[in-house]
Amino acid sequence: MPHRAPDPLPRLDALDMERHLRDPRLKQAWVTPMFDLIAPRYDRFTRWFSFGMDRRWKSALVRLAAETVPRGACVLDVATGTGDLALGLLRVRPDVSVAGLDVSARMLAVASDRRRQEKAGLLLAAG
Repeated sequence: MPHRAPDPLPRLDALDMERHLRDPRLKQAWVTPMFDLIAPRYDRFTRWFSFGMDRRWKSALVRLAAETVPRGACVLDVATGTGDLALGLLRVRPDVSVAGLDVSARMLAVASDRRRQEKAGLLLAAG
């Protein structure tokens, strides 16, 4: 199923960051657009910012999940972002079903592109 193109990029400079981050009722109105803006560069930045350590902790988490999740289970990756963990689990455990959930349409678009490249059966949903 083809995914819908994300809405136009939001403008964070139109929001009062301190007020939005201080008020739990407004916080998501700043956080989601921020992730939409950084989505295309998120993986590269995370790799650079963590000095490559993100690969190790993601690999350790995927390994732990692969050893723990029962055969044929359904796994939900909440805040899946670009789908790193969900796709990693599917690579080592093709017997499980994995769904990725995220509030950022642009992060899901990146995950969808990766899913298509890997021909993976990852279900993606916005929420």
